[in-house]
Amino acid sequence: MQRILIQSFLLLIGALLLSLGWAPYNFILGSFVGLVPLLYVVYQLNQNQKKSIIVFLYAYFYFVAFNFFTIWWVKNASWLGVIATLVVNSFFYALIFVLYSKVSKYLPSKIAYLSFVTFWLAWEYIELLDWDLSWPWMTLGFSLANHIWAIQWYEITGVLGGSLWIVLINLLVWSNLKIKIVNREFLRKRIYLLVTVLVVPILFSGVLWMNYADDGKKIIAIVVQPNFDPYTEKFITANGYEQSLSPSQQAMVMMNLVDEIPAKNVDVILFPETAVPTTVKKEEMQFNSVLQTLVQWANSKEIPLITGVHFAEDVEVFDKNNIPADVKKYRYEDAYYKRYNSALWIQNGEITDIYHKSRLVIGVERIPSYFVFLQRYLIDFKDDQLESEYNPNNGIQENRSVFVKADSAYKTTLKLAPIICYESIFGEFVTGYVKNGANLLGIITNDAWWGDTPGYKQHFSYAKLRAIETRRNVVRSANTGWSGAIDSRGKVLFQSEYWKPGAFKVEVTTNEKITTYVKYGDFLGRISIPLSILFIINAFIKRKKNKSLLSKI
Repeated sequence: MQRILIQSFLLLIGALLLSLGWAPYNFILGSFVGLVPLLYVVYQLNQNQKKSIIVFLYAYFYFVAFNFFTIWWVKNASWLGVIATLVVNSFFYALIFVLYSKVSKYLPSKIAYLSFVTFWLAWEYIELLDWDLSWPWMTLGFSLANHIWAIQWYEITGVLGGSLWIVLINLLVWSNLKIKIVNREFLRKRIYLLVTVLVVPILFSGVLWMNYADDGKKIIAIVVQPNFDPYTEKFITANGYEQSLSPSQQAMVMMNLVDEIPAKNVDVILFPETAVPTTVKKEEMQFNSVLQTLVQWANSKEIPLITGVHFAEDVEVFDKNNIPADVKKYRYEDAYYKRYNSALWIQNGEITDIYHKSRLVIGVERIPSYFVFLQRYLIDFKDDQLESEYNPNNGIQENRSVFVKADSAYKTTLKLAPIICYESIFGEFVTGYVKNGANLLGIITNDAWWGDTPGYKQHFSYAKLRAIETRRNVVRSANTGWSGAIDSRGKVLFQSEYWKPGAFKVEVTTNEKITTYVKYGDFLGRISIPLSILFIINAFIKRKKNKSLLSKI
């Protein structure tokens, strides 16, 4: 029992250290050593020939603690979201250590370490894909988001390169401790290797930092942060709250914020996600008073406007026994529609483009059919007054749109990526905008759900990674949280204050360059999947051979 308590205490310390790598703590040493206690415990379990279920339980305990320490703030929006993350995400990460434990019994230690690296990267890559239980928020490489001086090479590797760096350092620290325990002979060489792996990426990052500069066209943008409370002011929800500000009043607040500052030579204005908080039907856009007010206002300023909106489009259903998950039924008629979390591009007195958010938040904007029973516990998020029964599944679109502004000579000067909230977490996904021509990243979001917690700080920091990966400046409009601007090296040009409304003029630079990461995306993850399979097959073959030899003795 005493050993179990000591091991559990070590795992808690490790989980805490790893979680401290994330904003707002930014404790980089925690990222570099946080996995060491778990590697140590797994080593002890293997030495004592414990079963895989025991390894799983220890690893599961570690990742439940790590997940809670890192994203406890989600409870401000939903305790169910916290619990689901603790249960599901921890399960998959614990499996990495079960595989590693198995492989390390049959393969040499260096090969086992390499297999651990590929297992980890393969899983994080899978997390970054679009599937029902995707939750990549705690990808290890994200913990370096506020250490931009050290990660300029993300323009080559993306965030998985950061994960690779962190995992390698954790393994080297552990292997050095292990050598000190069983054999001091090679310790000095291993320490040299550890220092090399730690220092070389930083030096390479410094070279990239000093040799990179934006050389595109200067763009002046206004980002608006209105600070509407989503629980009491912004939405009509199913939990009894009514809007204290109507959609037209909210639009007026945002327009007045912009009107308070000089708008000369401004190229674009950004309103946040769901700035128009009601569901607007496609067929009724030209009759919607709030939208038409925004159209006329933007036209009077002769400045393009990007604004968030809930958007609905009628669809035909031919088989009522097989209705797609993202199709909803109208409350008062026998007809169906899709609902989207969208961005509108308003210029020259009309709505010229629409983009639909296509990476959706699980539980709020999408829910797997096998978890449909959980919908009753998510009813607090209901804000669609058209639907007959609560269905959180939103529609998406296949391609990434780019909002284009032309000058008076019809020469393209601004090609804006309309990135909506959660989409900014997915690096390879964001490269789709750049491949389609975007020379500036525009993020519109609503980070008010979590209150004054690490949530909005982490979300803002991730925008720095997208800037480095794509070498695109970022302009960011948040309902609240932090609005601001970031340059192509991830350096913050402007950052608003939390819960302080305002419209802020920022100057950024466009860029047409294409980085290695934009070209090849998360290639480290794609390589790791087949390598992981080969390691597992190799270990399985060795296990069979060992059994065969034992049977002959």
